[in-house]
Amino acid sequence: MHDLLDGLLGTLTGLDPVVLLLVTGLFTTAETSMLVGMVVPGDTVMLLAGATVTSSARFAALVAVGTLGSLTGETIGYLLGHRFRDQLRNGRIGHRVGEGNWAKAEAFLNGGGGQRWPRPALLPSSMRCSRWWRAPCACPTCGS
Repeated sequence: MHDLLDGLLGTLTGLDPVVLLLVTGLFTTAETSMLVGMVVPGDTVMLLAGATVTSSARFAALVAVGTLGSLTGETIGYLLGHRFRDQLRNGRIGHRVGEGNWAKAEAFLNGGGGQRWPRPALLPSSMRCSRWWRAPCACPTCGS
């Protein structure tokens, strides 16, 4: 296992920094817009790319590319959902989700849940159970 990781990191370190940044940006865009993150989480890609950082300039570039890719992907995902919502809901996938689940999701978002939902992703895991942001917690730490 160590040999595999060493080989992977060696390969990534040997890549041209522009290629690495381009792949990282494209992956974070795809991860947040097209559900690629269900197969390979974006955190994994960012951590692997971060392991190749050798200077503060490369770190700043990686943070900028990751942030821009993520925001671009979220925007694309929103626009796709906005444009194709009726086709998704009334299509084969939408019927698998079920009308009851669609109604629960809409009630959650219309009740202000959509404003609270992204916040846990921005917090360290040790703070996710804090009540200061008033979102329900279902983790084993606090049990609520």
